[in-house]
Amino acid sequence: MLCNSILRNIALVAMAFFTLQHSQAQIRINELLAVNSTIAHDPDFGGFSDFVELRNTAASPVNLSGYTLTDDPGEADKWALPALILAPGELLLVWTDGLNKYPGDTAFVACKNTVATMTALHAGFRLSGDGEYLGLFDPQGNPADEVMYCTQANDVSYGRNPATPSSWFYFGEPTPGKPNSPYGSEIMEVPGEPVFSLPEGFYPTPQMLHLGTQEPGAVIRFTFDGTTPNGDSPFLRTVFP
Repeated sequence: MLCNSILRNIALVAMAFFTLQHSQAQIRINELLAVNSTIAHDPDFGGFSDFVELRNTAASPVNLSGYTLTDDPGEADKWALPALILAPGELLLVWTDGLNKYPGDTAFVACKNTVATMTALHAGFRLSGDGEYLGLFDPQGNPADEVMYCTQANDVSYGRNPATPSSWFYFGEPTPGKPNSPYGSEIMEVPGEPVFSLPEGFYPTPQMLHLGTQEPGAVIRFTFDGTTPNGDSPFLRTVFP
């Protein structure tokens, strides 16, 4: 695995990846999100958990019985997938939240303050935002697909380029449960923090706050409720009174 950091005025971070290709693989790792803050919440526990998306690339259905997922190359059978049938081209979402639950299991759900029946897959391990190994193994214990990914950014997924599936892209708009976007990048670009004209704090009188950035063509977006801005958030035009 090769990770290169390129420091510029706008804090551009470029990262490369190392992935092992398995030409006979039918079930592939299609997309992963290791730092999920606002993208998608799981339907059972309601949290913004990390996830892995699998895809059946074969021309016929595949039974996932005997397949396993792991974040440890020395423990191929760390978490077993259930006996689900994936149709050709079908996607399967696995929440990597460390809870080890399958559809039909029951668990206490804190946000509902009750015991509920699970409807989704919850792997028995979590993805690391600092980068790590992720592997999918077939019923014979052979690697079906593997990837080593680098440090991930908040709400940016890492997945296969739909045009050339052997290549991996970073996606600013993750698509859990849907085909990967055709708009991705081989490098991850992280813009610098906006520059505030006033220090944080409380002021007894109205102040004029100026925000700026040294990144050419950058747009500053904001929210009022403390959530992370996204592409739909309003953007700052001039000054914020």
